[in-house]
Amino acid sequence: MTSMGAGTRKLCVAYDVEHYSQRGTRREYATQQRLSDVLAFAFSEVNLTPAEYVLQEQGDGGLALLPTGGAVDEPRLIVGLLRALRHALTELNEDLVEPARIRLRVALHEGIVHRAAHGYVGPAVIEVCRLRDADPVRNALAGSNAVLVAVVADGLYRDVLSHGYHGLPGSAFTPADVHVKSFSARAWIYLPGEVAESHRTDSAPATEPATAGDTGGRSLVEEFLDSKDAW
Repeated sequence: MTSMGAGTRKLCVAYDVEHYSQRGTRREYATQQRLSDVLAFAFSEVNLTPAEYVLQEQGDGGLALLPTGGAVDEPRLIVGLLRALRHALTELNEDLVEPARIRLRVALHEGIVHRAAHGYVGPAVIEVCRLRDADPVRNALAGSNAVLVAVVADGLYRDVLSHGYHGLPGSAFTPADVHVKSFSARAWIYLPGEVAESHRTDSAPATEPATAGDTGGRSLVEEFLDSKDAW
């Protein structure tokens, strides 16, 4: 019997791009680059270096394992991450035509994970992906014009996010019973403020850039990318 490696507690963040498969190869390629840039920016905003987190990539989505416990201020990390993702996506999408814009489903859970031969294993790894893919989460994003929807496991919500840390009230989350395959659980859905249609003016229409890196303007995310070598 193969011996498992050490189990470590991690904050598990599963993410997925809405309507990725409808984009075609060229836009899929550009979308993956933009997704990578958004994630790198968000992690840097919560003061995580690349050495402090692990990504298990899945093309249009994936799993991020972030540190927890010890000196980690978990409420600040979680709230800051959600805000940074929303900020980065909002700025990015301002420079893109509608079919190229990125909206994310993001799920958060916490638990013991083990490094395996082809990724990571543990109940939290399976469950966070089930939460991300649950119909109530998909429907919440589809029925809004927000740039992301977040779903949080019940235990993590009650332990951290129900207490209103850092200006994010517990009442901003809506309870939902999710059922995906053989998985059933209570979870909490958070849909950040929707982007008003009036935010964009007719005098400055969006145009999709010719390449993934050319967005026709200097966004916050682009400025971040210029500074990545400083890490």
